[in-house]
Amino acid sequence: MRLIGDRTISILNVSALIVACVVAAENIYLERSLFGSVGRNEVLIFIIPALVMFVIRNRKFSSLFLFFYVLISIKKGSDVRDVYLSDFGTFKHVNIKGFTGFEDIFFVVAIACLAIYLGFNTVRFVVSGVQKLMGKNRNTTISGG
Repeated sequence: MRLIGDRTISILNVSALIVACVVAAENIYLERSLFGSVGRNEVLIFIIPALVMFVIRNRKFSSLFLFFYVLISIKKGSDVRDVYLSDFGTFKHVNIKGFTGFEDIFFVVAIACLAIYLGFNTVRFVVSGVQKLMGKNRNTTISGG
């Protein structure tokens, strides 16, 4: 089994990590501009789903998460543009609306997918270990008798 997966999955995962960094930077700009400070864990909300993609290494999963990252990046980019233009007086009122809680849901879904993946692989590992153990016991009793 390859550690990273095939080339397509690696490209998807690296692309998602790059987009996650862009989204995190956009979020930092928005929070500094609107609230004056940034929370300590705000970057992790965007980076951890990309790291989960590296752990799971599934093409469909990586494609779906990259799609969600692109949607979030488009929305955040639009919000950054609105805030930037409002700083120069072009926009009088900044109205950031849309799927603002989507990032939190995306983070929770990524953690849930990681937990399911790890649980499934743990069960698979235990079952294969038990099968190997039962296979050894069966061979020793048959050959010994």
